[in-house]
Amino acid sequence: MSLDSGVRVMICSLDLFTAETSILISSAVINVHKEDTMRAYEMMCVFRPEDELFQKGKETTAAELKKLEVAVSKEEDMGVKTLAYEINKQTQGHYYLYEFTAEPAAANSIDDALRYQSEMLRHLVVRKGE
Repeated sequence: MSLDSGVRVMICSLDLFTAETSILISSAVINVHKEDTMRAYEMMCVFRPEDELFQKGKETTAAELKKLEVAVSKEEDMGVKTLAYEINKQTQGHYYLYEFTAEPAAANSIDDALRYQSEMLRHLVVRKGE
């Protein structure tokens, strides 16, 4: 029996009959497999436009993703672009896209891990549509 694309449920029941009462004992065993809980995400990062700060920020981000056991499937350098509004006295940012698979808990932890990275102006993690 399969529920909600990733959780498999096995239900066992046992009937015990005695002279006076009848008892039904049921138990459910839920097996969640790691590969079933992995989901696809995209993360857009906007780094400071200076090359040395961009490289340092990219290396720090890659180390954080590896520490959180995130499987990066694609990285795309989108170049330096003008920001829609000024962020931390910066008018331009170096855009970088990551596509990865991770457990939901790890995806939530990415925000905490990257929040105080000085080389990064902004980042956004979104779950990819299925």
